[in-house]
Amino acid sequence: MAATPTFPSFTTEDRTYNLAGMAVDPAASQSLFDALKDFVSSGADAHHSALYNSLKDFQTLAAAFVAFAAAWVAYLSAMVSARNARRTELLADASKRLGLLVRLNAAANSVATGAQAVRPIIPRSVDTSPVHDPVREEVWLALKANMHLVVAPDFAEAWKRIELIPRDAVDDLRSLMGASGNLPAIMKTSTPENRTLWLAKIELDGILISAPRLSERLQPVITKLSRYVSKNTV
Repeated sequence: MAATPTFPSFTTEDRTYNLAGMAVDPAASQSLFDALKDFVSSGADAHHSALYNSLKDFQTLAAAFVAFAAAWVAYLSAMVSARNARRTELLADASKRLGLLVRLNAAANSVATGAQAVRPIIPRSVDTSPVHDPVREEVWLALKANMHLVVAPDFAEAWKRIELIPRDAVDDLRSLMGASGNLPAIMKTSTPENRTLWLAKIELDGILISAPRLSERLQPVITKLSRYVSKNTV
C-alpha cells in the first residue's frame, strides 16, 4: 500500500496556506506565489528601510563631527598664528628697546670718560676769580679742542622715545641732554670770561654725576632684555 504524501503548509500574517491539493490547481498556485512574493517583498523593504535610516542618521552624525573637527582645527590654527604674531611683535619691540638702551648706555659711559678728561682743564681759581676776568687763551683753546668728548646726540634721540626709558633714569637723561646742548653754546662765546668757565664747570660736574648713574640704572634693564631676546630668537 502506497504511502500517503503529506504537504507542508505556509502561514502569512493573516492567512494559512495548506499545499495539499494545490499542485494541480493553477489559481491556488498563483495565490501562493503572490503571497510568498508579498511576504518576501514586505520583509525586505522593512529591513532595507531600517538599514537606510540607520545609515542616514550615521552619515548626518559623521558630517557634523567632521565639521566640528574642521572648525576646531581652524580655531587652533588661528590661535597659534595669533600667538606667533604676538610673540614676533614683542620680540621686535624688545629688540628695538634693547638697541636704544645699549646706545644710550654707551653714550653715557663715553661722556663720563670725556668729562673726567676735560674737567681738569678748568683751573681751580674759577670759583674765586672775578666773573669778568678774561680766560687765558691756552685754557680756552684746550677746552674747545676737547669739548666734543662730552657731547653726544644719542641723548636727544633717546628723549624722543622717552616711553622706552626706565622711569628712574629719566632725570639723568634730561640732565645729560641739557649738557650736550648747553656746552656747545657756551663754547661759542667770542670773548670768554671767568663766568664762561664757571658755566662749563657746572655742566661738566653734572655729567660726572648723571652719566654713571644713568649707566647704572640702565644696566639691569639691558641685561633682562638681552636674555629675553636671546631666549626667543630662533
